[in-house]
Amino acid sequence: VQGPFDIPDGPGTQFMELKVEVLYGRAYLAVANEPYKGTILTRDGNIEVYPSIRRQITNAAILNPDETKWVQEEGHLPKVWSLAERAAKIMGVDEVRIDIFIRRGDPSGLAINENSLSSGMGYRMHFSFLAQVWAEGHLKQWYSVYDNKIPVYAQTKDDSPNLID
Repeated sequence: VQGPFDIPDGPGTQFMELKVEVLYGRAYLAVANEPYKGTILTRDGNIEVYPSIRRQITNAAILNPDETKWVQEEGHLPKVWSLAERAAKIMGVDEVRIDIFIRRGDPSGLAINENSLSSGMGYRMHFSFLAQVWAEGHLKQWYSVYDNKIPVYAQTKDDSPNLID
């Protein structure tokens, strides 16, 4: 059981809530509304920000701005991907959004906020690729079905055959 997430004080962006899309147990990308609405974080470590309405409408990203360098330099993303994937595998679902808080200066201090099986987030130019990966997984059966009488909200790592430590 995790404790509460303490929001730090300080100038600039001190924390972010990363909304991580996980498909078939693999984190695909994350979306944040800090420092700008619709910020995208990709598996290759890039951060795309859209600081103006014009940039948001035209999907004209600024890559890796100074105000988000701490996320990359402090090593937050590998921990975020790992936690989101672990939670999704315990749930045993094909797609889920796992929302994770991170705070500047504390890469190990991440915490899950919530999850969503039907995300309404905007993924910009990534949306069609997300949909394609999800559909391809069903067409090619990238999953296995298992019988488990335990409700998904009550499952632990010991209840899921998807999780191998």
